[in-house]
Amino acid sequence: MQVFNIKDNTEVVKINSDRTPIMELLRSHGCYTLIDDISKSIFLWIGQFSSNSKKTIGFCRCQEMKINIGEKYDIISIFENSELNEFKILAEDTPSDGKVKKITLNQKTYDPLYYLSLSLKGCSLKI
Repeated sequence: MQVFNIKDNTEVVKINSDRTPIMELLRSHGCYTLIDDISKSIFLWIGQFSSNSKKTIGFCRCQEMKINIGEKYDIISIFENSELNEFKILAEDTPSDGKVKKITLNQKTYDPLYYLSLSLKGCSLKI
C-alpha cells in the first residue's frame, strides 16, 4: 500500500519505511492518503486533531487520484480510532511502491508525486 502525508501547503509527501507498520506512521495531527492496488481503494485517514485545511486538501487529493488512477478505485474516509478491522489488517503491513507508477492526463504521463504537487483548483469540503 502506498502512503502519502498531506501537508497544509497542499504538498503530498510519499512515506517510505522499511520496517515500520503503516498504523505506527499515522499521527493524530495528520491526514494521509493510502492507496491499496489490490482492493482498488483510496483511503483518506483523518487524524483526530488534523486541521480543516488538511482534511479539505486530503479530500481533494483523493478525488484527483481517483480521476487519474482509475474510476474503479473507491474512496473510503477513515477517522482515527474508528478504523475497521479490514483496514487495520492492511495497515499492519509496511508501505510499498504499489502498482500505480504513472498518471496520464491530457495524453501526457506524469509521476504521481509530480501530478499531486500541482495546485488545487475548485475543491471544497464542508466539515
